[in-house]
Amino acid sequence: MIEIASYVALAVSFVFLALVAYYARPSVLHEAHRLARRRLVAGLPLSTCVIVGVNLVFFTFAQRAYTGDLLTIPYFSWSYGYPTGYLTAPIGHGNVSHITGNLVAAVVFAPVAEYIIGHKPSRRPLVRALVGIPVAWYGIGVFISVLSWGPSIGFSGVVFFFFGFVVVFYPVVSVGLLVVTSALRTVVSAIRDPVTRRTAGETFTTPGWANVAVDAHALGFLLGIALAVLLARRRRFVVDGYRVGAAVLILGLAQGLSSVWTMDGSVYVLFRAAGVALVAALAVLVGYAVYVESNAEPFVRIEEFAPQRVVSVSALAVPVAVICVIGLVTGLGGVSTVDDVQKVEVGDYSVWYGENVENERVVSIPLIDVAPVNFTASGAFVTSEDRGVWHRAASQQELRSDPSRSFLVGGLTWDETVEVERVGLTTASGDRSYSVLVTAENETRSVYDSPPASAGTTVDGWNLNLSVTDGDRAVTMRRDGEERRVYIGNRMTTVENVTFELEDREVVASTDRTRAVVGRLDGARQNSIR
Repeated sequence: MIEIASYVALAVSFVFLALVAYYARPSVLHEAHRLARRRLVAGLPLSTCVIVGVNLVFFTFAQRAYTGDLLTIPYFSWSYGYPTGYLTAPIGHGNVSHITGNLVAAVVFAPVAEYIIGHKPSRRPLVRALVGIPVAWYGIGVFISVLSWGPSIGFSGVVFFFFGFVVVFYPVVSVGLLVVTSALRTVVSAIRDPVTRRTAGETFTTPGWANVAVDAHALGFLLGIALAVLLARRRRFVVDGYRVGAAVLILGLAQGLSSVWTMDGSVYVLFRAAGVALVAALAVLVGYAVYVESNAEPFVRIEEFAPQRVVSVSALAVPVAVICVIGLVTGLGGVSTVDDVQKVEVGDYSVWYGENVENERVVSIPLIDVAPVNFTASGAFVTSEDRGVWHRAASQQELRSDPSRSFLVGGLTWDETVEVERVGLTTASGDRSYSVLVTAENETRSVYDSPPASAGTTVDGWNLNLSVTDGDRAVTMRRDGEERRVYIGNRMTTVENVTFELEDREVVASTDRTRAVVGRLDGARQNSIR
C-alpha cells in the first residue's frame, strides 16, 4: 500500500512542477524550442532518442532482461578473437542500475552534444539525425571497447565522450548539467524503488570503485575533448581555457576519474590521492590545450608547428596514445585451459569451481615473450576458450553468504540458465566441509568437494568428522581402525548404537549416556532428505 501511495505522490508532484514551470516562465520554454529548431529537426534530439532506444532494446531482448534474468557474459569485450564482444559491449550493460545510470547521464548530456553538432544545414538532416550521428556515436563506443584495458561492457565510455565534448563548448553549463544528472538519477531511483528495505547482515561485495573502467572513461573523455577542439577550431569558436580546465576538474572528480585502483592478490587497492592529483594535472593540461588549439590556424609545414602547440597537442595525444597502446596489448590476450578441475560444459562454456586459482588470462604478442600479471581468486568460474572468457560468476564469500545463485550463459541466439549451489556442514569450531553443485540443461553435477572437517567430538569412542561429497552430507565415524559413514537427512539414523538426527538444522549425535552437537547444516538444500 505504501508503494502505491508513493507513486501517487510522485505523479502529483511531477504534474505540479510541470504546471508551475510552464505558467511561471512560458517564454523560457518557447525560447529553448526556438533555438533547438535552428539546429535540430523539429527541435527534437532525435539522435539521442535513437541511441538510447538501441541501448534499451538490446538490454531488453538481446540480454533477456524481459525474463527477469540477465545475459551479460557473451557481451563483454573479451579478446580480439571474439569480435562479437567488441561490437556489443558498447550497448550492453551489467545490470539495471548500470544501464539506468548511463542512460540518465546520456539523456542529459547527449542532446547538448547533438545540438552542438547539429542536424542542419546538412542536405539530409533527417538521415543525419536518425542514422549519421547515432552510428558515429556507436563507432566511438566500439573504438573505446576495442582499446580499453581488459574486458568491459557498458555505454559509459560514450557517456564520458559526451562529457568531454560538451565541456569544451559549454564548460559552465556542463557543471550545471552534472547537477541535473544527479537529481534525475535520484528521481529515477525513487520511481524504480519507492520504498527501500535493508536487513543488517553479513554481505560480501566488491567495492563500487573496483567495477569502474576508469581507462575507458578517460579515453572517452579525452576523445570528446579532442574532437570538440577540432570542431571549435573549424567553426572559429573561442574557447575559454580557464573555464574548461575548471569544469574538467569538477567533472573528473564528480564522475570518478580519480578512482585509480588495482588488485593485490584478492585485495582491492584504491589510490585516491594519486587519482585526485592525476585529475588535477589533466584539468591543467586540457585547459591549456583547448585554449591553444582552438585559437590556432591549421598547420601545414613542420616549421610552423610552434613549441606551445607541441605541448598542447601532446597534452591530448599522449594520454590517448598510452591508453590505446596498453589496450591493444591487453586485447591480444587469450585464456589458457584449466585441466585439473571438474567442469560442466554448456555450449562452448565451461562452468567450474576452484579455490586460490591463478587467473589464466594471458597476453600473447607475436615474437615477444610477455609474462602475464596474474592473481589468484576463489569461486565459481565461467570460461570459454573460443570467446576468450574468464569470468568469476560468484566469489567464495558470495557463495557462503548466498549459497544458491543462478546466471545465464549463451549468445545472441541462445541462452541457458546455470545454477550454482554450495551444500555444506559447519562444525562447532567453525570448520567447514562443502560441495559445489552446478545445474545446467536439467542435469546436476558436483564440481568441487572440500576436505572433511573434524568435528572434534567423540561419542561412545567414535571420533566424528563431517564431510560433504557430491552434495551428500555425512558424518564419518572412526574407532580402532573401523570406519562408518552416516548420511544426514531429516530422518533419524542409528549406527553402532549412536543415533544421528537433525534438530533445528543442528546435527546431534546421541547414545543412552551421551548427547553432543556435531555440527550444523550450512548452505543450500537444508531440507533435503537422503
